[in-house]
Amino acid sequence: SIQAIQDTEVARAVRFIRDNAYRPIQVDDVLRQVTISRRTLYDRFTQVLGRSISAEIRRQRVEIVSKSLLTTHDTIAQIAYKYGFPGPDRTVDF
Repeated sequence: SIQAIQDTEVARAVRFIRDNAYRPIQVDDVLRQVTISRRTLYDRFTQVLGRSISAEIRRQRVEIVSKSLLTTHDTIAQIAYKYGFPGPDRTVDF
């Protein structure tokens, strides 16, 4: 769901995450999109959204995968591969 975010830097970060969650992005990718320090973004993100940047990345990625499960005939393995999730023998680097 889309919510109004008054903090422009947090909004910019969330928009980047939403627009790129289908890729294996990391917190450093998000930080390159804002003009504030890592610590400031972490603090503001937690204050505004109640979760960390990495938690928001995971949340957005899970939403994409959930929609794909409902709207395609692809298998879970195909969807996981398509969106860069590791196989059962590897760990994900969130």
